Amino acid sequence: MNRPLDGAVDDPSRDTKAVAAHRAYHGFIEEALRWSVETWGFAHLFDIHGQSHRPVMEFGFLLSTDHLRSSDEQLDEAAQDFLSKSSLSGMERCHSSVSHRPSFCLSAVVRGEKSLGALLQAHGFDSVPSPKYPSPSQTPPFRADMPYFWGAWTTRHYAQSYPQEQDRARREWLGLVSTTQVEPTHAIRCDLETRTAFACALAKTFVEFVKLNYDCEISVNV
Repeated sequence: MNRPLDGAVDDPSRDTKAVAAHRAYHGFIEEALRWSVETWGFAHLFDIHGQSHRPVMEFGFLLSTDHLRSSDEQLDEAAQDFLSKSSLSGMERCHSSVSHRPSFCLSAVVRGEKSLGALLQAHGFDSVPSPKYPSPSQTPPFRADMPYFWGAWTTRHYAQSYPQEQDRARREWLGLVSTTQVEPTHAIRCDLETRTAFACALAKTFVEFVKLNYDCEISVNV
């Protein structure tokens, strides 16, 4: 599902069930995002997957390892350039359009005090990027060839397709959508007790992140 239809289905003309499943899945995402923007003035999609190459979990914002090697000062000085590449430009537009929302600082949102990494760390789970691990190159086992899942098709499609969208109404709500790819470790996923604790921690982290960065109160039962 984390790819366009023509890359997800070998023969769309014959595999009609797979086509229907793909369209239903992404149709639901689009409806949820549109409803969130119309209701709250923003939407943030957390696309949860899983990785086995790194002992800490990963958050992806369409910023590569090379981008995240930049200092906080470099990220913030060139914020517009980085935002144009990232999955967070919708968040910045939300901040710009609503005066009461907190001021937007890219480094703080990606790996500083307002970041998913900082909030999740407070609940006992390390991740990258975060204050502890600002860049994938600064996480164990510190190998230059270690992959980093910084965002795939779903993350990119819903965060960066609005400039090319021809339908004006759809373009307007897409412009207020941000996305994050979430990659828990194998150790988190394979143990029931750890997985349950992580699910509760992640849900709380999402609530705290939305409150800090969108000034919006939501609640979850965990």
